[in-house]
Amino acid sequence: MTTDISVKTIEGVWSSSCKARNRLYISSAITSAQFTVLERFSMNADLKKAGTNKYELYFTDFPPIILLPDEMKNWDNMDRKKPVGYFEFIDESRINLIWLGFYYKKTGKYIQTENPFNSKEKTAHLIKCPDTITL
Repeated sequence: MTTDISVKTIEGVWSSSCKARNRLYISSAITSAQFTVLERFSMNADLKKAGTNKYELYFTDFPPIILLPDEMKNWDNMDRKKPVGYFEFIDESRINLIWLGFYYKKTGKYIQTENPFNSKEKTAHLIKCPDTITL
């Protein structure tokens, strides 16, 4: 039987490599996350528990950190009720992030579907970075 990983061990910065510039910050309250994906977007998300050590990510807003592509400038076009992705904790230092993209209401399709951490696959394997690493 799998048990939930301790909340305190989850908080922090996660990335495919701690030297990589694209990062994900997860709050210890397990209610929010922030992505910084250079040259693409910076995004805040709400988290919803979807199972043991599994969480769905729901887009909330784009902080004004990175200039957005035209299709993403009107947030009302993004469906906030459809997940942009989900992640599963493998252990206290590794997670798998499955990226879906943003559901664009005008077309009824997902946009920005390339995984921010692994352009070749939908699933990215992320590691927890030291506390000295920031967004």
